[in-house]
Amino acid sequence: TYTMVPSTSAPGDVGPFVISCYSAVPLLVKEIPVEGSGMHKMIIRGSWSRKAGTAVGCPNHGAYHKNPTYRLRTEIKSRYDSVGIIARVHVASPPGGSPGGAALNVTLYLLPIGGDPQVPPDASPAGPRPPVVATSNGGIYETETAVLEARLANGRRYVLVPSTFDPVEVEFVLEVYSFPRCDIRQVQ
Repeated sequence: TYTMVPSTSAPGDVGPFVISCYSAVPLLVKEIPVEGSGMHKMIIRGSWSRKAGTAVGCPNHGAYHKNPTYRLRTEIKSRYDSVGIIARVHVASPPGGSPGGAALNVTLYLLPIGGDPQVPPDASPAGPRPPVVATSNGGIYETETAVLEARLANGRRYVLVPSTFDPVEVEFVLEVYSFPRCDIRQVQ
């Protein structure tokens, strides 16, 4: 399976296009839905701030647990076996400008049953942390945007942690798509 994404060389360029495909074997080409189509979308605007103590970077810097942290909770009773989520974090564009080049990651942790949702995962080498359910790009930090996809068990609580590689102060947008809907709240 391959995905073709037509695009222009400059943002904002709009116009008609034609995709031509040739193959020596039978080929099926079809339009696919936009990412998150049919899912509940939640948009969270946040920032990594020195003043708030959240511009702390990745685990290498020793204060990863101070990054902005969001608790996700799935319904205990649901007609679905699990909840599908897509989480995307990107740097917010400054007014009239382009997004910065901060290296980003988003990681989803499973909280233990009965675990305190106010305690974010401590990812320092010496500290315990909940198990990682999913992380963007296999844990590699990416410039511009980071995306993770996961299936969550019903009736469980998770912690979503967007982070930068280096401790930088910048605003971000966290988009969370889920089906069925899950509850998301900032805990730090």
